[in-house]
Amino acid sequence: MTFTTYVRSSTIDGDERVTVEGISPLDRFEVLQEQITKLAGPALGKLFCEPLISEGNGAAATTVSWYAAYEGEATALTALGTTERNAAEAVLRARIEALQPVIAAAPDGALIAAALYLHDLSDVFVIAGEPVVTNWGLLPAGAQASNAKRNAAFATGLGALGLALTAPPLAAQDFDDWRGRLPGPTAETLSPPPLEPEEPPIETVSAPSGVPVVIDDRLPWYRRAWAPALLATILAALVLIILLIPGVLLAPPPSAAVTLDDQVRLLEDSNQALEERLEQLRNARAEGVCTADGTFEAIIPPSATPIPGGSDGQDASPADTAPLQESLLPPPLDDLNVPTAPSETADAARLLDVVDQSTVLVLAPGGGQVGIGSGFFVAPGLVVTNDHVIAD
Repeated sequence: MTFTTYVRSSTIDGDERVTVEGISPLDRFEVLQEQITKLAGPALGKLFCEPLISEGNGAAATTVSWYAAYEGEATALTALGTTERNAAEAVLRARIEALQPVIAAAPDGALIAAALYLHDLSDVFVIAGEPVVTNWGLLPAGAQASNAKRNAAFATGLGALGLALTAPPLAAQDFDDWRGRLPGPTAETLSPPPLEPEEPPIETVSAPSGVPVVIDDRLPWYRRAWAPALLATILAALVLIILLIPGVLLAPPPSAAVTLDDQVRLLEDSNQALEERLEQLRNARAEGVCTADGTFEAIIPPSATPIPGGSDGQDASPADTAPLQESLLPPPLDDLNVPTAPSETADAARLLDVVDQSTVLVLAPGGGQVGIGSGFFVAPGLVVTNDHVIAD
């Protein structure tokens, strides 16, 4: 018999689990359900919901999820209308009366009797007209050791149905006397139940550590221990299949690698254009005129030589930048009457030529790139430049 319909969840940390000789009926549900079904049939065997217990850890409370064997929506008995509730209580009363001979005859009758304890009739639910019991086998804290509290708890639970049944005792010597007053089994009360499809057996294997592991094939597949791992594997396989579809994963096209030689060639072309531009400016100085506002206007002849790095990203020609407005320049060195020191020779180089010949373009390749900077000679074979240009 498979209990698959979820009814409710409850916490039991504030309650006591009823025990008989140290055994709780909650821990023997399958055994008790099998004995009830064998002695009284499947209808009575479906009365008590199956508990799935999640033990607390101090920070979280112990919870129990209750499952029924009937299919349909579960409604609390106390939430039903008067007519429906009376009909459900009549069925429940008949089931409890039919359970009494089972308690008298079953090998674990004391545990079945201990299952009759519950808080109140709000723990009874109805599914498709069939009553099922949750929160069974529980007593308020301290009630197990007190006859008065135990009798009061039973009176608010199943005792509220008006049964000719007192609270079941939990001590073995008292239970034998209590069970002796129950109606004995008869041909009507313990009629052979109708045949049902045989349930799969419970297989027991041994784990590597030697601890027995019970494999219950009666649980639905989605409540088995391996179900989450199976679902995760299926989901991962679907994602992998989707990723393997052509066109799903598109890598960007590889960018063209710029070699060091290409960078050096570009820099040499730029340097050549700058040198040509400098020569044009020198030639233009001789043909420039002074304006009334004190500035010097250089007339630069058109040239087809492009100058890299125009303001719009395109190469610009010298004609695009003429006329060039500059501050008033001093006359050429040749026109200046500068006295010559006794130690200087008459063929001393012009200052501009000295500066031009002393300035160099520094290329520092490293790390797949080229550092670019300027420098100047301070001695034969010795050039000063910025540290960040050649740091790498």
